Amino acid sequence: DSIRVQYEIEPYAWSDWNEKYNGSELITDKEGHGYGVNRNQPLRAIHFNDVKKCCLNTYEELKKKKILFVAGGLGTAPVYPQVKWLHEKGVDVDVIVGAKTKDMVIMEEEMKAVAGNLYITTDDGSYGRSGMVTKVIEDLYAEGKKYDVCVAIGPMIMMKFVCLLTKKLEL
Repeated sequence: DSIRVQYEIEPYAWSDWNEKYNGSELITDKEGHGYGVNRNQPLRAIHFNDVKKCCLNTYEELKKKKILFVAGGLGTAPVYPQVKWLHEKGVDVDVIVGAKTKDMVIMEEEMKAVAGNLYITTDDGSYGRSGMVTKVIEDLYAEGKKYDVCVAIGPMIMMKFVCLLTKKLEL
């Protein structure tokens, strides 16, 4: 299947399917003026029920798991619909959102509404915790939190170091 775009736009991350607009939500760069949501793109949706069929046995089994999502920058957009879907199924998950600065944190209110616990961190310390997402994972483990599953979406370098850390933590 090919995807047609009605007008020229540079999408950076797909964030959700919006029933009201009957289309997807894309996080886009509006000519250098920050990120906004484009709600009028007629794109095909990927439904998480299709993913569930191949990966999970039951919701009850899933509810027993301690799940951590780590979102870096625009990686927050594709993390959001997964967390939202789990929330709708009664599964609480923790979410770490990392950004370079406070102005680059996206989808905070949407994520607050669906995450069990939301931890915001900025590289420069301008908002939330200070430092990288890996520091937050280490802090959570030091506080006694333990997870069965970690899903990380963001810049390649962030995902690399999250993977190295989760391997060390046997997560």
